[in-house]
Amino acid sequence: MKRPFQLIGALAFAGAFVGCGSNTPVSDGGVTDGGKTDSGTTDAGDSGTQYALATIEVDDSLNKVYADGDLEWKGSFKNYDDKTGRAEFDERWRGPFAKLYDDGPSTAGGHEKAGAVKGDNKFGATVLLAVPAAGTQNYEYGLQDSSAFYNNGWVWLASGNGIFTLTAGSTATVNATGQTFPQFGTIDLRIHLDSAKLGAMSDGSARMLAVGTNVQLKSSLWGWAYVDAGTVPSSDSTYTVVFSNIVGTGKAANHSGLLKSGQAVQFVWGFKPPSTLGDAGTETQEYRNAAPPGADAGVVGSPSAVGVTAEWSTDGGTWTTVGVMNQPSGDQNPLVTIP
Repeated sequence: MKRPFQLIGALAFAGAFVGCGSNTPVSDGGVTDGGKTDSGTTDAGDSGTQYALATIEVDDSLNKVYADGDLEWKGSFKNYDDKTGRAEFDERWRGPFAKLYDDGPSTAGGHEKAGAVKGDNKFGATVLLAVPAAGTQNYEYGLQDSSAFYNNGWVWLASGNGIFTLTAGSTATVNATGQTFPQFGTIDLRIHLDSAKLGAMSDGSARMLAVGTNVQLKSSLWGWAYVDAGTVPSSDSTYTVVFSNIVGTGKAANHSGLLKSGQAVQFVWGFKPPSTLGDAGTETQEYRNAAPPGADAGVVGSPSAVGVTAEWSTDGGTWTTVGVMNQPSGDQNPLVTIP
């Protein structure tokens, strides 16, 4: 879809565009989030408001799995309007957000920055943002996948949010730092959870899963969407997710691929109570360690790796054990690094 831009009087919107980030995106241990330049600096229809154009580019040329509109520039934005190209600052990241397209520069009816090439598997967005009347305004941002399976899952690869700054009086275009999706690998991974070895509850009692509970896994590899691993009870108390059954062409996570040596993958197990338990059956509950002794009410422990094992394979036949650890800081999600 092409977005038209209008010039008002002899003036057009001038712009710098920067992506804005949300509070720390729940990369999920909970998981979790883009205009046309013009020759003028003010919009006569906005009482002299100055605008800057912010842009972002995301490179998918190594894998070629995304289509127009799959990705969104999530960040400190709200009220993005594709017809005008404008958005407003919002520290709460309420959106809606600009979608990314590979349709050429906004000056030629597309959505990308100046000089962009249509059809090169590099996706972009451009957004007009009001320049602050005084001082500076920081925007934080990242990237989410809005396609059906990913359901707005966080796919920003950096450990922290991107940041750009607008400065009072400056309408220069801002090219926010984007990202390049690395080429997929050929190494498979499978992760097991032994429900007979689950960590204890906060009161020290054994953790028991009700019959009918769905055991699920979410991972950073596919934007933190949950996939089913089975329903309680299982024949041997073990639940397994094989990544090659989830990622790749024709699979549910078709924007994700297999792994490479040295690649780290985060994940979190979850339990979806049976619907017979009423409202509790509507949401998946993360498998977490007991809260620390003396913790305030509502405080929960880190995502648990107790009872969790993992193996990797290059041929799907021979599987080799790999260690599971928790991130030492941040979300403290369970983590596997491929040898």
